[in-house]
Amino acid sequence: MFWFFSSWDFSFILTLSTLVQAFGFILLTLKVSRAKSISGLSRNTLVCYAICLLARLSSILVYEGYLPYDSTGDFIYRACEIATFASCGILLYFSFVAYKRSYNAELDTFKWYYFTVPALIFAMLFHPSLNMRYYADVAWTFALYLESTAMLP
Repeated sequence: MFWFFSSWDFSFILTLSTLVQAFGFILLTLKVSRAKSISGLSRNTLVCYAICLLARLSSILVYEGYLPYDSTGDFIYRACEIATFASCGILLYFSFVAYKRSYNAELDTFKWYYFTVPALIFAMLFHPSLNMRYYADVAWTFALYLESTAMLP
């Protein structure tokens, strides 16, 4: 993909990381659907990722300030983010509806809102201005801050 879709620019690393994340979420979704069990996964982490991806999508689908500079930012990056969000949504569906009996709430002790509220406050106070739109800049920064702590639960 680097040779065919990008302009051999450093910003391709952002697209590559999104490809790896989408691949990981898709594989996790396939594993859960085949095992018919959500055991071992943190619902709170999935909620954090869903909020994070929704915030990022609200920024990158409308504005271009945080997209990779090369041509991968036009379609591939956005498509991978949408695929990751869809996989996360499916995993949340499995967790809350389809395989809720296999979820172990006693082991999932950190709550998602412990990270979400402080990340939002920090994003509102400290954010760049690449889109020149307050909401889009805060949404991108909020996603960045929340994603850095989403694995803690």
